[in-house]
Amino acid sequence: PSNERYNESTTKLAYGLGQTKVARFMDLSPKKIDHFISSYTGILGQANKALFPMSDERRDMSIGLRNKFISDSNYSTDVLNRLYDNADAAEAKYQYGGDADSAVEYEQNAMVTSYISGMNKAIRALPPDKQRNGRSYLLQSLKAWNYNDTKAQTQIKERFGAESVPEECLLNSLPSSTLEWSENKIKHTYQMTPQEYNVYIKDYLTLAEKYRTKQSTKYKNNDAYVEALDKTNAEVKKILSNKYKEKYRSVATKTRNE
Repeated sequence: PSNERYNESTTKLAYGLGQTKVARFMDLSPKKIDHFISSYTGILGQANKALFPMSDERRDMSIGLRNKFISDSNYSTDVLNRLYDNADAAEAKYQYGGDADSAVEYEQNAMVTSYISGMNKAIRALPPDKQRNGRSYLLQSLKAWNYNDTKAQTQIKERFGAESVPEECLLNSLPSSTLEWSENKIKHTYQMTPQEYNVYIKDYLTLAEKYRTKQSTKYKNNDAYVEALDKTNAEVKKILSNKYKEKYRSVATKTRNE
């Protein structure tokens, strides 16, 4: 519901206005109202945002000046936390309703947060003096993220409509940024850099989209379609894993299995 769309940094004024019957009728969430207030009231909007957030821990007595000097790592944490909050809300909405629109929204948000988790693992594996650049690269790649309303997602909406969409149809996790495999009793491990992982995920999403769109025309029966998509999701991960194992075999860390 629109009146529940807010977070800790949403202002108390916007929250209160968002609970009114007029706001709910017009689908004006506290977040939307906050955006309007900040955009059109200048310094008053800035002061409102800084001094009266929903969470007192977010209060900034410098009226926004402090934020001009915070580190990029703090900024990135705030951005990523909002994305995780959105993903949690989308998952709850899907679990409650399960219709095609909420299923696709859940998939879109789950893919983003799964990507962030994989990237964070790659960033933590960098030398300390390189991690700041890694976080910056993550934010840049998120701005370029474009996996919404794909053909496969549109097909799911057209096929299921208001019906419940089984989770087997959805991509709700991405491969890890760490490749691990065994050959001849030798364990191979390769931790991709953020840049390498970004290329890997782009490759993965392209292949997944290609395979998934084929299933909609191939299977008219929904049960067969769901089963085919479930197998497709596993198959794509296997294909990409084998491709990148070959690519990084020579530079992977090798340890003998006991």
